[in-house]
Amino acid sequence: MKVRSETPIFEKGNFIFVTLADLMDRKYEMEIFKDYKYIGHISVRGHLKGMDDKGRMYFVEEEDTKVVRYTINMEGKTLF
Repeated sequence: MKVRSETPIFEKGNFIFVTLADLMDRKYEMEIFKDYKYIGHISVRGHLKGMDDKGRMYFVEEEDTKVVRYTINMEGKTLF
């Protein structure tokens, strides 16, 4: 995975989300930080392009050329 100048970075509350891409293999990961500490990552299907006030994340999935909305749950609870 590579960080590039166009790497999307979003902040919501005390969380930071960074989407990394390996364009050769078409793999994407979202790194998650809480209080500026790394807490983990998840595999995603595209680039994070935006977040709304409720913390819903909007990704562009390039394989299917569509925009999808996700929420993230940790320990059975939505983050926001």
